[in-house]
Amino acid sequence: ARMGAGQSSPFAGVLLRLTSSTEVIPLEADIWEELWAGLPLNADQLYAAASIEQMRKWKTDAPKNFANLIRRAILKLHWAGLTAIATPECQNQVGMVVLLLMRLVPIVMEDPDWTGFFFTTLPQDVPMKMPEGHTQAADPKANNLAAVAPFPVAADTPLAHILLAAVLDLLFAPEYTVARTEVPRSAFMSQAPQAIRALNTVDATNYVWADGVAAAAQRGRSAGTPLMFERRTLLLRLLLVCLGSPLYTLPSVVVKKIDPWTQFILDAAHSKVLPLAQSLLNTVVSYDPVGLGLPYNYALFSDADHEKLVGVSAEVLLILLVCDGENVRASRLFQFFSTLQAAPELAFLSKGIADLLNNPLVATWLPHSQKKVDIFQELMVLFWRLVELNPSFMQHMLRSPDLLRIITPILHYVHSSRLDIMKAGLLHVGVYTLLLLSGERSFAVRLNAAYADPIVFDFPAFSGNYADLLVLVIHGLLTGTNQRLLGIYDCLLTILTNVSPYIKSLGLVAANKLVHLFEVFSSLKFLLAAPNNNHLIFFLLEIFNNLIQYQFEGNQHLVYVIIRRRRAFFDLQKLSLSPFAEAAAPASLPSDTTFVPGTPKSGKSGKTGKAEGDEKPPVIAASSPSEPVGEHFSTAAPRPEGFVPTQEWFDEWHSRLPLETVVRALQVLVPQIEALCSDKGVTDEVEILQFLQHGTLVGLLPVPHPLMVRKYHAPAAPMIWLISHVWGIIYLRSMLPPLWHGTNLRLLIVREE
Repeated sequence: ARMGAGQSSPFAGVLLRLTSSTEVIPLEADIWEELWAGLPLNADQLYAAASIEQMRKWKTDAPKNFANLIRRAILKLHWAGLTAIATPECQNQVGMVVLLLMRLVPIVMEDPDWTGFFFTTLPQDVPMKMPEGHTQAADPKANNLAAVAPFPVAADTPLAHILLAAVLDLLFAPEYTVARTEVPRSAFMSQAPQAIRALNTVDATNYVWADGVAAAAQRGRSAGTPLMFERRTLLLRLLLVCLGSPLYTLPSVVVKKIDPWTQFILDAAHSKVLPLAQSLLNTVVSYDPVGLGLPYNYALFSDADHEKLVGVSAEVLLILLVCDGENVRASRLFQFFSTLQAAPELAFLSKGIADLLNNPLVATWLPHSQKKVDIFQELMVLFWRLVELNPSFMQHMLRSPDLLRIITPILHYVHSSRLDIMKAGLLHVGVYTLLLLSGERSFAVRLNAAYADPIVFDFPAFSGNYADLLVLVIHGLLTGTNQRLLGIYDCLLTILTNVSPYIKSLGLVAANKLVHLFEVFSSLKFLLAAPNNNHLIFFLLEIFNNLIQYQFEGNQHLVYVIIRRRRAFFDLQKLSLSPFAEAAAPASLPSDTTFVPGTPKSGKSGKTGKAEGDEKPPVIAASSPSEPVGEHFSTAAPRPEGFVPTQEWFDEWHSRLPLETVVRALQVLVPQIEALCSDKGVTDEVEILQFLQHGTLVGLLPVPHPLMVRKYHAPAAPMIWLISHVWGIIYLRSMLPPLWHGTNLRLLIVREE
């Protein structure tokens, strides 16, 4: 129950007495218990009574009392676990303590002088009261209904570990956060004091929150009540706060090591960590906002508590999954994610992620008749990391019918984010997911399926396959006005290069877009604007060569467009630097032609596997405190000042241009098309396309070049852009109640509007 009209709580009065005290209040004093006695407050009421400014001032004026409050609150949670939160009064008090710690922990974390506080230990002689009507199971002789016992904890256990262990235990507390599986005590049984089974002895594998991964034995069991969902959500928010140390760490520091709070979870030192990971994953992926599909069902049957639980579960998952490094990948938690391999579990994951990613994008006949769930950003990161970490999941996705159902919304979110600098992180997650998948032949082959998805894009309708859609989306990214995308131009073209040998047919629209990219990137001003701009031409020529050499029969549209716009290819072949060298100095170039894309040495051939010039995979530079998070995305060194093209520089790359295949195809086909038009009077492009479709270049082209596949390899260290992106999502989602709002963040820059 929450405090209502005409009711009062002693919290504000007791807190005022505590903050006004000039003496050190002992940890065992009774006044601490008075704080959470009586009727519970909700988050707004407690936050109003314990404002950030007031708590900061108290921390400065009476640091020992402030510290003792946190210690006593942690003690309260831990003792509640040992007594299985056996009474309604204890349950109410736990809720109050959780809210109070959600307020106090960030105030400690933001202060560098208090960095080590949570890794100090507790005194061993703090008395706590046993709930009335219960005794400890470990002491069968005890029969005092209000027994006082010392707090049982190892002398060297730090506060942080005690707090995390208490939260984990409470997340699997029977009849509090999970439905009990044992037979309850009969009302007709003896009313003697009931022995308490401490929560740390509960086998959490029997209480995984939802069916799905590693929970097959529990199918059909109740997932919980709305009140249990609310309690789980509250405890998970406290867990988020405990894992929030990176928010108060500079980007240059946060990537060097995993903070100890997160490391405790990754190591699965507590028996409930793996059941929690299973519960979080199942809770998110199994969520069905549509149900039976009845229009406006969400207005009649609210599941707001369940939806909040799904959201915060996804956030905790993200914090754990963005950690990286050799030690992290060897941890028990990452071993869990990377070794999921049962076919039903993988199918459960792929279908659930596909359904939820499509949910906000699917149109309905009746306006707003279907509930929309806004967790697509979390799901994109989750999918990317699962595909990257788990080879079995990758192979399952390549065969799964859900692959294209996941790729389409990813392309939609990437396309819709291209002009919004605030969604740079989301766009990069999507691009790196596509880059990872593009290294697999099966993915490219699947793109040949006819596109018939109900998701609407904001470019003109087209007919074709998923490869056409991929080309259109990437063309929009490469020709947009967002200068922050320059650093991933090579990634975008690598995606197209990897899939091009297996694309059986491109439509006319997509073919025009590809040739347009060639015209843009082969323009003189672009090529002479920066020393590495010519690398993009190598990618495009490799795409054309792959399609002509290996898929000529079905790509008559592309061949037709190349013939129509052949001048760009011949101009590049005949390009000479000498007449333009002086005019190519940076000072003479318009600002809109100064590009600085990445630096893959894609012009070389004969290598397979890792992308050439990609010894260091795409990473995103960290932002400093004076710059917006996600400001700089770069895979290349900074542009050299005062670059002036030289003949040696020009000859080095121009002599390596793989133009032979395209030029030879033009030399063969252009006379045939001209003869067709002049001799037979053909003027309709349909007839020309039919001629090209049934034509052949067998024996007329150079020896086919070896296929080159550029594999995406994840960095061995955490990626600061990804950490910042994930914490930015979580920060914005955590405003009700505001978990970190008003504290001094160092990882993110928050602009108040």
